[in-house]
Amino acid sequence: MCERDVDLVRRYGVLERRTGVRFYFVREQEVRRYRTVEPRLARLHGIVMVLSQDNTVITLYRNREALKEIRRKSKIRIGWAA
Repeated sequence: MCERDVDLVRRYGVLERRTGVRFYFVREQEVRRYRTVEPRLARLHGIVMVLSQDNTVITLYRNREALKEIRRKSKIRIGWAA
């Protein structure tokens, strides 16, 4: 994955904010919508990019079902005492 691919994911991917980080996810909808403008986007379908609060890329991975997992609310309460 090159620097240009990272920029494409940031530009055309869906942004979700969870757990203090930002997730950019390239869905099939974005691939279909922007394929005439940016044909390279088709090979980035399913890429997830995780960025810290200071815009540092933490990781990149491919999972076409990741958006469901990202949007799922955590069931664990951290820091809660009975």
